[in-house]
Amino acid sequence: MRLNLLQHLDLSFYSCEIRGRGLDDVAKGIEMLSSSLKSLNLHFRGDYILEDFSESLKKLRFLQSLSIWDLSIEDEYLKGLGGNLQGLIGLQSIKLCFQDNPLTENSLKYIGEGLEKLSSLSSLSSINLNWKYSSWENITDECLKSFTKTFQKHATLQSVTLRFHMLEKITDEGLRNLCESLKGLSSLRSINLSFNGWENLTDKGLKNLFEQFQKFSSLQSINLKFENCESITDEGLIFVGESLWKLRSLQSIRLNFEGCSKITNEGQESFYQNLKKLTNIEMISI
Repeated sequence: MRLNLLQHLDLSFYSCEIRGRGLDDVAKGIEMLSSSLKSLNLHFRGDYILEDFSESLKKLRFLQSLSIWDLSIEDEYLKGLGGNLQGLIGLQSIKLCFQDNPLTENSLKYIGEGLEKLSSLSSLSSINLNWKYSSWENITDECLKSFTKTFQKHATLQSVTLRFHMLEKITDEGLRNLCESLKGLSSLRSINLSFNGWENLTDKGLKNLFEQFQKFSSLQSINLKFENCESITDEGLIFVGESLWKLRSLQSIRLNFEGCSKITNEGQESFYQNLKKLTNIEMISI
């Protein structure tokens, strides 16, 4: 088998703690694929990923898709994120999953700065950021605003996925700032957002979000999670239902309001009545 022709590589060492020479050998092996590799999926554990693989990643000049899972890293390692990836001029899709990170204001700052550097990649069309089981107790509306404004410089993005969990201090103002940052994404086709556990998210924030969606003429897919957002009521849910049929290019909808205790049976009934107007939708999951 000629490995120098390999285009797709998936490496998972999640249950292993690879260090030293073993990690060097993996990095060198990836470098050997620099002339052919188009897709790379790394599933490791530890703070050594960005540090030890940075030089190898820079040499993957034909790479189109990069996924790095279960990053558990200190803030200092996030500083070089954008610089390590900036040379991947053909990169179309990037996915980063951060696990067990006690996120700080600096964390968001460094990630935002890294994404800002990637705005020079004209081919980048998809960004997927997932914070799994992270602690957000110190993240405020102002912190989130500083991070989300990064997306204003990514006019070519067609797909955005942001999974924020348990943002207890974020209010409708934080969600409004997120909506503001998405305004310039005129090519957006798919959006996947998770607001699970946002205790202070109300109907007002929900309305701001769907008012912004109505401005995306190419939006085809919506996947939103509002699990345990206990301040959302029938009013917000009904507004969502009334807004969906106005999205003329929409083809797929996934919504999750599980645990929203203020939504009643009457609100759900009104919501489903509005769904009946959606004649152009291929897939609906509620």
